[in-house]
Amino acid sequence: MIPGFVSTTADFSENLFGDPKRVVIRMSVPIALALLVQYLNSVVDMFWVSGLGADAIAGVSVVTPIYSAIISIGTGIGIGASYAISKRIGAGDKASATNASSQAFVMTLIVGILTIPVLYLSLESMIDYMGASDIFDLCYSYVYPMIFASPLLMIGGLFAGSLRGEGASTRAMVVLIIAAIFNIVLDPIFIYTLGYGIAGAAYATVLSAAISTVPILYWYILKKDVAVPIKLKGFRFTRDEVRSISEVGFPQTAELMFMSLISIVFVRYVAVAGGTDLVAVFEIAWRIAIILMVPAHAISLAFVPVLSASFGMGDSGRAKNILSLGLKISISIMILIAFITYFAAPILAEVMTLSEDAMILRDPVRDMLRVCALAFPAFSLVYSSAALLQSMGKGMSSLVITVVRNISIAAVYAVISVGGVISHMWWGFAMTEIIFGFIGITIALLVFRIYCRKFPSLNNNM
Repeated sequence: MIPGFVSTTADFSENLFGDPKRVVIRMSVPIALALLVQYLNSVVDMFWVSGLGADAIAGVSVVTPIYSAIISIGTGIGIGASYAISKRIGAGDKASATNASSQAFVMTLIVGILTIPVLYLSLESMIDYMGASDIFDLCYSYVYPMIFASPLLMIGGLFAGSLRGEGASTRAMVVLIIAAIFNIVLDPIFIYTLGYGIAGAAYATVLSAAISTVPILYWYILKKDVAVPIKLKGFRFTRDEVRSISEVGFPQTAELMFMSLISIVFVRYVAVAGGTDLVAVFEIAWRIAIILMVPAHAISLAFVPVLSASFGMGDSGRAKNILSLGLKISISIMILIAFITYFAAPILAEVMTLSEDAMILRDPVRDMLRVCALAFPAFSLVYSSAALLQSMGKGMSSLVITVVRNISIAAVYAVISVGGVISHMWWGFAMTEIIFGFIGITIALLVFRIYCRKFPSLNNNM
């Protein structure tokens, strides 16, 4: 146990400072379970909505980037908090870790409140830009409740990051799983039993987010057994903690929001190429693909606190061992999943297109899944390179790579959408991700080599 830190959570010390051969697995398994349930929730959400028809699927698909942008803020600041907290734990500085946790919480609330008027005033123009004015009412009904619940929807991601920062990955998992499971249960009740239709899916999401705050309140306020608490008495922002959170959290928030908002551009070009039916194909296949890429994503999220703690301790030799092992595991798993996906694509497509008017989407969904599977191993490099840069406080470098990568994908979509073969859009996407996977990891490893010169323990091993 690091001096000055007290926690009854069993995974606090072992997850951050245990055997380097085990910490990646110990941290990533709970994260993977949480992500799996979350993404499964998004697929189940689409499954229930599909019963309302193809227009409802398209409506959810069109405004999903807006919802994702809201979630991205909490997740981004949470990753910043994870970096700041774990680095201070590694250095044994409890006061600074507590300040970082508290300031990340306040930042999230402030940004969440400011988000409401911004999204509300720009909603109509965004839907119109995406070429979905003919289904505006469906889009509006789905996203409107979530806009006004923005601060609540951001809290889950923030606390998941803060808890991972102190090594409590199991608790972070509980928060996210509770929200997802309740959403899965409440979806059919609000959509069909209560008769709210597509708006019911949004109400279920908001209520589930509220329920997921219960264990957070219990751990932080009632039980008070977290290693890094939140203290608001005499609160004030301090330069060191704000800078530490910001150097990773703000670029990561911008990165996630950019990825969500550029999806609006993707949707626009997909709609130009094949109308709202092709938008539905894009959304269904991508939701399935996101689930299949959970192992790579989970390992990358585990990298941030574990590597940051190692750097905080000044032990970059440990960081190198953790990074090497994590990359090998991530790439191996994703190669296997890509192989399985290619053969299972017809079954996955059928499960997601059960209603009669959605059956026309089945073959295109299958085809997109098979092409996307080619890029699965590259996503290990995409995710891991971003996490490695963030663990060194180089969030801006990760942001730049992500922006260039996604603009490149948008350019490919734009060119192919005008008179091109629709299936070539998916091939363009896959090839672009593979190229930038190698570019990203190369840049991250070069920065890592330079960064580790601060630590003599690694000089002879690089």
